[in-house]
Amino acid sequence: MVVMFALGLARGQSWTTLFDAAVALAIAAILLALPMVVQVVLSLGSVELAKQKASRACRRSRRSGSPRRSTRTRPAR
Repeated sequence: MVVMFALGLARGQSWTTLFDAAVALAIAAILLALPMVVQVVLSLGSVELAKQKASRACRRSRRSGSPRRSTRTRPAR
């Protein structure tokens, strides 16, 4: 961004034009990087859950709780 401002001022462009271009570039960079950032954050969260063995604790609580209905269809007799 700083380089863009310096080059733009050296070429005689106005501040408003340079500011608009900088904002457009910043928004484009955020939109391109957003999926990657979300994926990394979710991956780190799943690693933390795995370290805490959260899935086993979740399964245990399901067994000890109220009975769940089976989603399988049973053949008629």
